[in-house]
Amino acid sequence: MVAGVSRASVRGESDISLGGAVGVDMVRSGSTTVSAQGGIAWRSSDGVTGLRFPIGVALKGSIATSSAAITPWIMPRLNVVRYSASGESASQTDLGASGGLTFTFPGGFGIHTALDMLLLDNVDNPLTFGLGLHYLLGRSTK
Repeated sequence: MVAGVSRASVRGESDISLGGAVGVDMVRSGSTTVSAQGGIAWRSSDGVTGLRFPIGVALKGSIATSSAAITPWIMPRLNVVRYSASGESASQTDLGASGGLTFTFPGGFGIHTALDMLLLDNVDNPLTFGLGLHYLLGRSTK
């Protein structure tokens, strides 16, 4: 389970969003894991509030080195979005995909990257890149 706060900057405008996700490992075979994933994200800007619900199945790898545990992952998903403004609301369902790398160092600290893509024709920029820091509570990479 993860929770986060993000700041997005688009064309000089900055917005804050809140989100969370949960994943359940379903099948593990060697260094590969299949996981069911779901999440929620909230964002409000210029009187428009958006809720996003990504739902998908992730394929994760596991590479252990002496300096870090490296996890490459990819997740095709269903992307459900609900917008509301001035008492009106609308929903949209699309397909998307995400992928990235997670580096976790001994002691639990780490860095994660992600590239997210929405498979839409009507979006100006369907690609999003993310970079973050994390700490795994109660875990060690040893």
